[in-house]
Amino acid sequence: MTTQTDAGFTLGIDIGGTFTDIVCRGSGREVAFKTPTTPHDQSEAVSVALRRLHDEYGIAPTSITRFVHGTTVSTNALIERRGARLGLIMTEGFGDTIEIGRQIRRQLYDLALKPETPGWLAPGARRAEVKERVAADGSVVEPLDDASLAEAIDRLDAQEVEVIAVCLLFSFSRPEHELRVRDAIRKR
Repeated sequence: MTTQTDAGFTLGIDIGGTFTDIVCRGSGREVAFKTPTTPHDQSEAVSVALRRLHDEYGIAPTSITRFVHGTTVSTNALIERRGARLGLIMTEGFGDTIEIGRQIRRQLYDLALKPETPGWLAPGARRAEVKERVAADGSVVEPLDDASLAEAIDRLDAQEVEVIAVCLLFSFSRPEHELRVRDAIRKR
């Protein structure tokens, strides 16, 4: 973190599971403190920190010209495997893409490789594929197949998932298929 910008203060905030850490630097000053994290609405701890900076240290929010934010809450949830039981719907043929990863191994030619990737939040049993395909340019290569969508939702329902993420190929170019999947999940 830089010590200050030309025109004001730099504020760094990290929201953790128990405390929210604050560091504010600028104008030859450095202020650091903690405030309790507010799990029901993490933004409340940030608001408390801003008020405290103003009331106790005379640093007005308008004098903050750089704001850096981080959180260990989501990282901790991943590490500790807390959170909802996740299912994932993907384009047919791409269900294992997130697990394949890159081929960077220390023992490339060993026949018995140990996994070098972490356990997945949506393991293979909780990933379902739907027949559909959108090209990178947004053109529909294969329309969304409603029967495969119903099967995918049934499969995830049988796995007792609590949340379903939808990740269809090139949906940023044409979101209609993902929106239809979302609507079918909500209807179910």
